[in-house]
Amino acid sequence: MAKFLKTLKLRRRSEVKEVLAEIRRIDRLKTPILMEIEQSHVHFRSVLAVKKGVVVVAKPDGLTSHLKKDNVVRFAVPGEEGRDLRLEVISPHFNLTSGNSVFLCKIPEQFAEGAKRKAVRFNTSRFKNLQMFLPSLETQFRIVDLSSHGCKIYVTNINVEAVFPLGVPISPARINISKFSTDLDAVIPRVHVSKAVGFEMTYPPGGAARKYVEHLLTSLLKSEETRLSSDAL
Repeated sequence: MAKFLKTLKLRRRSEVKEVLAEIRRIDRLKTPILMEIEQSHVHFRSVLAVKKGVVVVAKPDGLTSHLKKDNVVRFAVPGEEGRDLRLEVISPHFNLTSGNSVFLCKIPEQFAEGAKRKAVRFNTSRFKNLQMFLPSLETQFRIVDLSSHGCKIYVTNINVEAVFPLGVPISPARINISKFSTDLDAVIPRVHVSKAVGFEMTYPPGGAARKYVEHLLTSLLKSEETRLSSDAL
């Protein structure tokens, strides 16, 4: 029994070292990674660093209201299919001497099994000109989260349950960004989250609108990755 426990202890120490080595590799490469706050619908791109025994994560604009102490942030380890890391938040807001905002996490001691993921979602809350226009309401709403399958809009002073009943399609709908736009077939409310509504998006026949949204996502991701790689930490 003592030999078995000793073996387990050695394996645990080995995994702790391996986890730290992976985090330091990610830090060294400064590759933006897709993160999610567990038990939420919040996804965002960020970079991280290891400093003084904690993991420092760049904090995107718009994340403050979603991130709390003891939340767990999860991401897939780049190049390690089926492996995730889960970081426990110990300080949801911290300012570096550069003025950039970050949050602090414990260094995890083990890997987690990779979670099944659907379409890549992207936190768009810092892009103030990305809007969802709903002609039936004669109103534009800021899109704060976007994927090729759905989006989330920010709403205020609206009874979301009455205006956006779950499962009831709203048609037509349009995504606007600056002077460009694309029409959707419909948006279908799927979830109410605080001051936001999550939609499933359906497209007109032909595929042009879907290609536009996918191209938009690619452009936004490249813009965000460039910003994060250059000056986030």
